[in-house]
Amino acid sequence: MTRHWNGTVAMKPLIGILCLLTTSAFAVTAPARPQGELACYQPPAEWLDDYRAAVESGAIVRSTTPGAVTRLTPGGFLGPSCSAPVVFAYEDTHDVLLNHFPSRPFMAALMADAANGVIAQAGDEFDFIGFWMTYPLQFTGAGGLYESVKNDVHGIGDPSGGLTPDGIFDLHDFLQLSGERVRGFLFFLDINHPDWQPGSGVGATAARILVNHEFEHAFGVYLPDLADGRRLQGEGEFPAPFDPCGDVFHWNWRIDGQGSCMQISEWVGAGPAMRLPGAGGNPFNYRFNTDIPGGVYSYTDLYLMGLVSPAEMDAGNSELRYMDDSSNCAVTYNGSISDFTSADIVAVAGERVPDSTTSPKDFRTAWVMIHRTGDMPNAQEIGKLTGIVEQQAVDWNHSTLGRSTMNSNLSPLGSSYCAASMNSGGESARIEAFGCTDLTASGELTLSADRLPEGQFGYFLAGQTQGVFQPPGSQGLLCISGNIGRFNLSGEIIQGSTGTLQVDLSTIPVNPPTAVLPGDTWHFQCWFRDNNPGPTSNFTDAVSVTFQ
Repeated sequence: MTRHWNGTVAMKPLIGILCLLTTSAFAVTAPARPQGELACYQPPAEWLDDYRAAVESGAIVRSTTPGAVTRLTPGGFLGPSCSAPVVFAYEDTHDVLLNHFPSRPFMAALMADAANGVIAQAGDEFDFIGFWMTYPLQFTGAGGLYESVKNDVHGIGDPSGGLTPDGIFDLHDFLQLSGERVRGFLFFLDINHPDWQPGSGVGATAARILVNHEFEHAFGVYLPDLADGRRLQGEGEFPAPFDPCGDVFHWNWRIDGQGSCMQISEWVGAGPAMRLPGAGGNPFNYRFNTDIPGGVYSYTDLYLMGLVSPAEMDAGNSELRYMDDSSNCAVTYNGSISDFTSADIVAVAGERVPDSTTSPKDFRTAWVMIHRTGDMPNAQEIGKLTGIVEQQAVDWNHSTLGRSTMNSNLSPLGSSYCAASMNSGGESARIEAFGCTDLTASGELTLSADRLPEGQFGYFLAGQTQGVFQPPGSQGLLCISGNIGRFNLSGEIIQGSTGTLQVDLSTIPVNPPTAVLPGDTWHFQCWFRDNNPGPTSNFTDAVSVTFQ
């Protein structure tokens, strides 16, 4: 059943079929299936048995080598930076999507093969791999889904499918997916649909909200009822008809959380309370948040994503209310209203582990355009995707209070040198540089450090001279010499196993502060405290970046 709309707001057709109902029973013998119904999230256990049966029967034949992908050159519609995202092309040689859409087993096999091609070419460097079709299916409109590959977070995971009681799983081996880093796949329908638009204008509202919606399915909403029975998730159970209080794995529309792309509602007033429509007037509660103006997530969403603590969630939400007696989430409500807090969520779901101090904050995504034989993606399609992805990175960083980044670049900048020593975490810490070295365009530089020991702090260093020196009391090598700058102001200090810093290229903190000029080569490294086994310090490797 497709949800239909009334009115002419441009984004309505897109959101109206973003999350259709789920596929009917999977039949491995059918050479082709009619267009089915798509759920934007399904627990893996609901389709893994079908996947296994299809592979064993020969209906799904996996490649013995990674699926072929072609690196595309992004162009047109470029967003706020000159660091264009990585885009690959993948041919759906056997029209799998036309013949078997939206069967989760066939789609998962197709995405895994394409992902293997990306990983073979670019390395196991991506947390997410996103897919965009370049052709329509047998219905008009567009939509998207998120498919989990692994969840390693307690307190938010999805136990409903029965894979594990705590919702922790990793399907890399099962899906024959290379590497170990990918958390999930994002899939979007026809890039040529008019409601997919780049940039931040009114016409791009749907794309901004819905792309970020699917990303958050990596983290929520998979929460049990509160102890008193109040249901946090929507109540529509696929494939039952659409429920007036929202779909399962999305927020229940009885909640007033000031709005978000994950369909948390915004109710105004009491006696009566009025439920405001979503962005563009849509009735499905996809909207921006009012506590983070222009943000696509609520503070409750950010808690599930590991980006704010429970206390910050409670302080950031100007309201977190529940319409207790609403039977159908009508837009006008006169009944009783109650409150709830992070403590109520923790009481039934358990604490989020890792918490906001140690959770990953920086993510990388590769993008794949799925095309039919003989119809490679054209420049307009590539440019459109590029612009949407560039805007998504901006929205993600803004909506996460600047605490998280979404990087869609293919390769780090510069060249690494000076191997790092082992630290107490059993790894050698690593530094990478991302961004754009063209200072005549919108030159930018982000430093990223990972594999740092937990429970310690550190900061980045910069200089224009290489060197190798072991400071007294340190277990690592300082690989920069001469006039060394230290990024150790408030907000620049790294806490935990990963950290990033967007460098102000107009003022590197050497003595005196210096602007980066075309032709300059700068060297960067990260210093950090450690306890290995006694108090000491250590360093990442180093990276050299030459600017133009």
